[in-house]
Amino acid sequence: MIIEAGHFKNLPVFSQEGKHLGNISQIIFSSEEPKLIGFLIGSNGFFKNQMAISVADIVAYFRRMIILRSEESLVEIDEIIRIKAEILKNIKFLDGNALDSKNNKIGIIEDILIDTDSGLVLKYYISGYSGKRIFPSEKVLEITKAGIVFSDESEKMGVVSEEMAMI
Repeated sequence: MIIEAGHFKNLPVFSQEGKHLGNISQIIFSSEEPKLIGFLIGSNGFFKNQMAISVADIVAYFRRMIILRSEESLVEIDEIIRIKAEILKNIKFLDGNALDSKNNKIGIIEDILIDTDSGLVLKYYISGYSGKRIFPSEKVLEITKAGIVFSDESEKMGVVSEEMAMI
C-alpha cells in the first residue's frame, strides 16, 4: 500500500488476536536510507512509557489500523537498537526543514509518501514560500539535524497545485 506518513499519526495498533495495544505517537525513519523503520506507541493504560514496534513485526496496514504479529512485538524502545539510535539523533522528518544544497531553507516537510510493502520513502511533500512541491527520495543528498537536504535539481521542480500535492 502507498500511504502518506501523516496518516499514521494516532492510528490504533492491534495484535492479531484483536487486542488494542495503543496508538501511534511517533513515526521513526532511518537517517541513513530513505526508509520507515518503526513507530512509537503511546500508552494504552497497560504501560506508562512509550513502547516501540519495528516494521518487521507489522502483519498488515489498513487505513484505520495497523496489525502486529503479536502483543510481544510491542517492546521497550531500548530493545530495538536501530529505533533507539534514530530517536537519539533527534532528527525531525515530518514538519522538519527542507533545505537546498547550500543549506538554505526551502520549506517544511508536510508529509512523506511511503510504500508499506518495502518501507521505502517514495516522495517528500514540501510546503514553502513558492507553494507546494513534490521531491522524489532520490534527490535527498543528506539528512541532518537541521533538515533534509535536497539536490539542486529538486529545487527546479515546478510548483504543484494543491490537488496534485495530495496525490
